[in-house]
Amino acid sequence: TGYGWAQWTNARLDFFLDYCKTNNFEPDSDQAQLGYFLLELSGGVQGVNLKKMLNAYKAGGMHSAPSLPVGPHNLDTIEGSTGYFMGYYERPKSDSSLPQRIQYAKIALAALNKAGVPVRSSAQTQGK
Repeated sequence: TGYGWAQWTNARLDFFLDYCKTNNFEPDSDQAQLGYFLLELSGGVQGVNLKKMLNAYKAGGMHSAPSLPVGPHNLDTIEGSTGYFMGYYERPKSDSSLPQRIQYAKIALAALNKAGVPVRSSAQTQGK
């Protein structure tokens, strides 16, 4: 029921549409959706504190996502990182889609590996 890459809903959708209007972007354009996604990740959107999520992720270890009843998530695994990102960024109403999201994360990681894109875990970034 959400809109766009991140399936924005409610206030987040309103913020996205305001961003598009302010910047004269078509909401369905990749430029608008990527730009807003990056803005959210930088912490530059009212009501969204994704900077905190990224800082916790960079620190590695075990962390709980605020919107999901499951956790803490081991950020050194693709399963834990997917659950944490889902709970902190995507914020679904339940964690029932977690197995499918983990499957898609594994597919994306395999594609990145096949393309030769360097991918590092939080443990690697912390010298663990």
